[in-house]
Amino acid sequence: MHGTAPILITSTLHDPSTPVTNARSLARQIDNSRLLTADVYGHTAYFNSACARDRIATYLLDGELPAAGC
Repeated sequence: MHGTAPILITSTLHDPSTPVTNARSLARQIDNSRLLTADVYGHTAYFNSACARDRIATYLLDGELPAAGC
């Protein structure tokens, strides 16, 4: 996908439902995206990582992509 606004993709490194490899593949397919990974167990980065929550909130408020890892 080309010509998009900055897109944040999130994943945990230890997700039992959706492997991080899927998120990595998605990020490669979308220009102007960034993959934020959290080194935690669980299905969602937002609910399982305070670091990810903070970075996601900042992205939603400011529209700027955060660093790649938590």
